[in-house]
Amino acid sequence: TLGDLEYRVFFKNAQGKTFSPWHDLEIGDTSKGIFTMVNEIPKLTRAKFEVATKETFNPIKQDEKKGKPRFYAIDPVFNYGC
Repeated sequence: TLGDLEYRVFFKNAQGKTFSPWHDLEIGDTSKGIFTMVNEIPKLTRAKFEVATKETFNPIKQDEKKGKPRFYAIDPVFNYGC
């Protein structure tokens, strides 16, 4: 569940195959100014998530500091990601 250090969000394609949002997503249609974004932290949410770059398939995970989940003190008014 959210706020749990074991929580992970994995990405799957239309065929159900797990893939990495870090390595396998297309950049988008740059000729039209369209780019792909992985939203790690939706606006108005406090849980701080990040792409787990050292885990297989690079899922989104709860960020942590000193073994505890990290949360923002305020609700960000923007989407954050990579």
